Amino acid sequence: MKKSALALFSALLCLGSASSQANVFADQSGYAHVRYGSGDIDNAWYLTEDQRAYRADIERVRELGFSLQLLRGNKHSDTSRGLEYGLDINLGYVHDHRPTLYFYSGEDGGNLRLESNSRFRSAEIAAGAFIGVRPVSWARAYVAAGPGLYWGRLNMKGGSGNNAVANNNGSGGVIIIDRRNGNDDWRFGVSARAGVDLLLPHDIILGAGVRHTAVEFDFGDAGEVDLSGAQFFVALGSRF
Repeated sequence: MKKSALALFSALLCLGSASSQANVFADQSGYAHVRYGSGDIDNAWYLTEDQRAYRADIERVRELGFSLQLLRGNKHSDTSRGLEYGLDINLGYVHDHRPTLYFYSGEDGGNLRLESNSRFRSAEIAAGAFIGVRPVSWARAYVAAGPGLYWGRLNMKGGSGNNAVANNNGSGGVIIIDRRNGNDDWRFGVSARAGVDLLLPHDIILGAGVRHTAVEFDFGDAGEVDLSGAQFFVALGSRF
Protein backbone atom coordinates (compact mmCIF):
# COMPACT_ATOMS: atom_id res chain seq x y z
CA MET A 1 0.00 0.00 0.00
CA LYS A 2 2.90 2.34 0.82
CA LYS A 3 4.54 1.87 -2.57
CA SER A 4 1.21 2.28 -4.37
CA ALA A 5 0.47 5.52 -2.55
CA LEU A 6 3.93 6.93 -3.37
CA ALA A 7 3.63 5.98 -7.04
CA LEU A 8 0.17 7.51 -7.28
CA PHE A 9 1.29 10.69 -5.60
CA SER A 10 4.30 11.05 -7.93
CA ALA A 11 2.01 10.82 -10.95
CA LEU A 12 -0.40 13.32 -9.45
CA LEU A 13 2.47 15.69 -8.70
CA CYS A 14 3.31 15.90 -12.39
CA LEU A 15 -0.32 16.52 -13.25
CA GLY A 16 -0.64 19.21 -10.60
CA SER A 17 2.50 21.01 -11.77
CA ALA A 18 1.18 21.19 -15.33
CA SER A 19 -2.09 22.70 -14.16
CA SER A 20 -0.66 25.11 -11.57
CA GLN A 21 -1.21 28.24 -13.69
CA ALA A 22 -4.92 27.49 -14.05
CA ASN A 23 -5.41 26.65 -10.37
CA VAL A 24 -5.91 29.98 -8.55
CA PHE A 25 -7.12 29.91 -4.96
CA ALA A 26 -10.59 31.37 -4.47
CA ASP A 27 -12.30 32.33 -1.24
CA GLN A 28 -12.99 29.06 0.53
CA SER A 29 -14.09 27.63 3.86
CA GLY A 30 -12.36 24.27 4.03
CA TYR A 31 -11.46 20.87 2.63
CA ALA A 32 -13.26 17.54 2.50
CA HIS A 33 -11.55 14.17 2.03
CA VAL A 34 -12.68 10.61 1.42
CA ARG A 35 -9.83 8.23 2.29
CA TYR A 36 -8.94 4.59 1.81
CA GLY A 37 -5.99 3.10 3.65
CA SER A 38 -4.47 -0.15 4.80
CA GLY A 39 -1.64 -1.38 6.97
CA ASP A 40 -0.34 -4.14 9.22
CA ILE A 41 -0.58 -4.05 13.02
CA ASP A 42 2.06 -5.97 14.96
CA ASN A 43 1.16 -7.67 18.25
CA ALA A 44 -2.44 -6.58 17.81
CA TRP A 45 -4.41 -9.48 19.30
CA TYR A 46 -3.64 -10.47 22.90
CA LEU A 47 -4.94 -13.58 24.66
CA THR A 48 -4.33 -14.86 28.19
CA GLU A 49 -4.81 -18.51 29.08
CA ASP A 50 -3.71 -20.15 32.36
CA GLN A 51 -1.50 -17.23 33.33
CA ARG A 52 0.23 -17.32 29.95
CA ALA A 53 -0.04 -14.48 27.45
CA TYR A 54 -0.22 -14.96 23.67
CA ARG A 55 -0.10 -12.38 20.93
CA ALA A 56 -0.62 -12.32 17.17
CA ASP A 57 -0.14 -9.87 14.32
CA ILE A 58 -3.05 -8.74 12.20
CA GLU A 59 -2.28 -8.20 8.53
CA ARG A 60 -3.79 -5.76 6.07
CA VAL A 61 -6.25 -3.88 8.23
CA ARG A 62 -8.34 -1.75 5.85
CA GLU A 63 -9.95 1.58 6.62
CA LEU A 64 -12.48 3.84 4.88
CA GLY A 65 -12.72 7.38 6.22
CA PHE A 66 -14.21 10.83 5.73
CA SER A 67 -12.84 14.07 7.15
CA LEU A 68 -13.95 17.69 7.05
CA GLN A 69 -11.47 20.51 7.70
CA LEU A 70 -12.96 23.94 8.45
CA LEU A 71 -10.63 26.92 8.11
CA ARG A 72 -10.23 29.58 10.78
CA GLY A 73 -8.49 32.94 10.49
CA ASN A 74 -7.11 34.29 7.21
CA LYS A 75 -8.45 31.96 4.51
CA HIS A 76 -6.12 33.41 1.87
CA SER A 77 -2.90 32.83 3.83
CA ASP A 78 -0.38 30.20 2.74
CA THR A 79 -0.54 28.88 6.31
CA SER A 80 -3.91 27.60 7.48
CA ARG A 81 -5.40 26.24 10.67
CA GLY A 82 -8.79 25.14 11.87
CA LEU A 83 -10.99 22.34 13.17
CA GLU A 84 -11.28 18.83 11.75
CA TYR A 85 -14.16 16.39 12.09
CA GLY A 86 -13.95 12.79 10.96
CA LEU A 87 -15.77 9.50 10.59
CA ASP A 88 -13.77 6.32 10.02
CA ILE A 89 -14.91 2.74 9.46
CA ASN A 90 -12.33 0.04 10.00
CA LEU A 91 -13.09 -2.81 7.61
CA GLY A 92 -11.02 -5.20 9.68
CA TYR A 93 -8.38 -7.67 8.67
CA VAL A 94 -8.67 -9.64 5.45
CA HIS A 95 -10.68 -12.60 6.73
CA ASP A 96 -12.01 -13.81 3.39
CA HIS A 97 -9.10 -16.21 2.97
CA ARG A 98 -9.29 -17.42 6.58
CA PRO A 99 -5.69 -16.48 7.36
CA THR A 100 -3.65 -18.41 9.89
CA LEU A 101 -2.79 -16.39 12.98
CA TYR A 102 0.32 -17.44 14.85
CA PHE A 103 0.09 -16.81 18.57
CA TYR A 104 3.39 -16.59 20.42
CA SER A 105 3.66 -17.17 24.14
CA GLY A 106 6.26 -15.66 26.43
CA GLU A 107 9.67 -16.97 27.37
CA ASP A 108 8.42 -20.56 27.59
CA GLY A 109 7.83 -20.80 23.86
CA GLY A 110 4.75 -22.80 22.97
CA ASN A 111 3.80 -21.23 19.64
CA LEU A 112 0.20 -21.88 18.65
CA ARG A 113 -1.38 -21.82 15.24
CA LEU A 114 -5.01 -20.78 15.02
CA GLU A 115 -6.98 -21.01 11.79
CA SER A 116 -8.86 -17.74 12.02
CA ASN A 117 -12.61 -17.97 11.59
CA SER A 118 -13.35 -14.52 12.87
CA ARG A 119 -14.15 -10.95 11.95
CA PHE A 120 -13.02 -7.69 13.48
CA ARG A 121 -14.74 -4.37 12.80
CA SER A 122 -14.51 -0.90 14.31
CA ALA A 123 -15.73 2.65 13.73
CA GLU A 124 -14.67 6.05 15.01
CA ILE A 125 -16.18 9.50 15.40
CA ALA A 126 -13.44 12.08 15.97
CA ALA A 127 -12.89 15.81 16.35
CA GLY A 128 -9.65 17.73 16.52
CA ALA A 129 -7.53 20.42 14.94
CA PHE A 130 -5.26 20.77 11.93
CA ILE A 131 -2.57 23.05 10.58
CA GLY A 132 -1.52 23.27 6.96
CA VAL A 133 0.91 25.04 4.68
CA ARG A 134 0.67 25.77 0.95
CA PRO A 135 4.20 26.22 -0.47
CA VAL A 136 2.84 26.57 -4.02
CA SER A 137 -0.61 27.38 -5.34
CA TRP A 138 -1.32 23.79 -6.38
CA ALA A 139 -0.23 21.80 -3.30
CA ARG A 140 -0.58 21.78 0.47
CA ALA A 141 0.73 19.73 3.37
CA TYR A 142 -1.06 19.30 6.68
CA VAL A 143 -1.08 17.52 10.01
CA ALA A 144 -4.16 16.82 12.12
CA ALA A 145 -4.83 15.18 15.48
CA GLY A 146 -7.56 14.75 18.05
CA PRO A 147 -9.56 12.41 20.31
CA GLY A 148 -12.30 10.08 19.16
CA LEU A 149 -15.00 7.71 20.34
CA TYR A 150 -14.37 4.16 19.06
CA TRP A 151 -16.65 1.15 18.73
CA GLY A 152 -15.25 -2.30 18.06
CA ARG A 153 -16.64 -5.80 17.45
CA LEU A 154 -14.86 -9.14 17.40
CA ASN A 155 -16.95 -12.03 16.09
CA MET A 156 -15.78 -15.60 16.51
CA LYS A 157 -17.52 -18.23 14.38
CA GLY A 158 -18.20 -21.90 14.84
CA GLY A 159 -19.31 -23.70 18.01
CA SER A 160 -18.90 -22.27 21.49
CA GLY A 161 -15.25 -21.49 21.02
CA ASN A 162 -12.16 -21.79 18.85
CA ASN A 163 -9.01 -23.59 19.94
CA ALA A 164 -5.45 -24.14 18.88
CA VAL A 165 -2.78 -26.62 19.93
CA ALA A 166 0.90 -25.89 20.42
CA ASN A 167 2.85 -26.93 17.34
CA ASN A 168 6.44 -26.98 18.55
CA ASN A 169 7.42 -28.37 21.95
CA GLY A 170 3.88 -29.03 23.05
CA SER A 171 4.18 -26.90 26.18
CA GLY A 172 1.54 -24.47 25.05
CA GLY A 173 -1.38 -26.85 25.56
CA VAL A 174 -4.75 -25.80 24.18
CA ILE A 175 -6.01 -22.24 24.03
CA ILE A 176 -9.74 -21.55 23.88
CA ILE A 177 -11.32 -18.35 22.61
CA ASP A 178 -14.74 -17.86 24.13
CA ARG A 179 -16.99 -16.36 21.45
CA ARG A 180 -19.83 -15.72 23.89
CA ASN A 181 -18.03 -12.87 25.68
CA GLY A 182 -17.12 -9.34 24.73
CA ASN A 183 -18.41 -9.08 21.17
CA ASP A 184 -18.74 -5.27 21.38
CA ASP A 185 -16.67 -2.62 23.13
CA TRP A 186 -16.64 1.20 23.30
CA ARG A 187 -13.43 3.12 23.96
CA PHE A 188 -11.91 6.58 23.80
CA GLY A 189 -8.73 6.93 21.77
CA VAL A 190 -6.68 9.36 19.73
CA SER A 191 -5.60 9.57 16.11
CA ALA A 192 -3.21 11.68 14.09
CA ARG A 193 -2.53 11.96 10.39
CA ALA A 194 -0.27 13.79 7.99
CA GLY A 195 -0.87 14.22 4.30
CA VAL A 196 -0.15 16.06 1.09
CA ASP A 197 -2.88 17.34 -1.25
CA LEU A 198 -2.67 18.26 -4.91
CA LEU A 199 -5.11 21.12 -5.55
CA LEU A 200 -6.38 20.61 -9.08
CA PRO A 201 -8.76 22.77 -11.13
CA HIS A 202 -12.46 22.75 -10.33
CA ASP A 203 -11.64 22.44 -6.60
CA ILE A 204 -10.68 18.76 -6.90
CA ILE A 205 -8.22 17.32 -4.38
CA LEU A 206 -6.05 14.23 -4.83
CA GLY A 207 -3.81 13.27 -1.96
CA ALA A 208 -1.92 10.68 0.06
CA GLY A 209 -0.60 10.36 3.57
CA VAL A 210 -0.29 8.31 6.73
CA ARG A 211 -2.64 7.96 9.71
CA HIS A 212 -1.85 6.60 13.17
CA THR A 213 -4.51 5.37 15.60
CA ALA A 214 -4.08 4.57 19.30
CA VAL A 215 -6.93 2.64 20.94
CA GLU A 216 -7.26 -0.74 22.67
CA PHE A 217 -10.42 -2.86 22.81
CA ASP A 218 -11.20 -5.43 25.51
CA PHE A 219 -13.40 -8.33 24.37
CA GLY A 220 -13.27 -10.30 27.61
CA ASP A 221 -12.32 -13.96 27.19
CA ALA A 222 -12.00 -13.42 23.44
CA GLY A 223 -8.92 -11.30 24.10
CA GLU A 224 -7.82 -7.72 23.52
CA VAL A 225 -7.22 -5.97 20.22
CA ASP A 226 -4.71 -3.12 20.26
CA LEU A 227 -5.54 -1.04 17.20
CA SER A 228 -2.40 1.07 17.48
CA GLY A 229 -0.50 1.38 14.26
CA ALA A 230 0.06 3.33 11.06
CA GLN A 231 -1.93 3.03 7.85
CA PHE A 232 -1.04 4.61 4.52
CA PHE A 233 -3.94 6.12 2.61
CA VAL A 234 -4.95 7.74 -0.66
CA ALA A 235 -7.62 10.42 -0.74
CA LEU A 236 -10.09 12.09 -3.06
CA GLY A 237 -11.68 15.36 -2.00
CA SER A 238 -12.80 18.86 -2.74
CA ARG A 239 -12.30 22.45 -1.61
CA PHE A 240 -15.41 24.40 -0.74
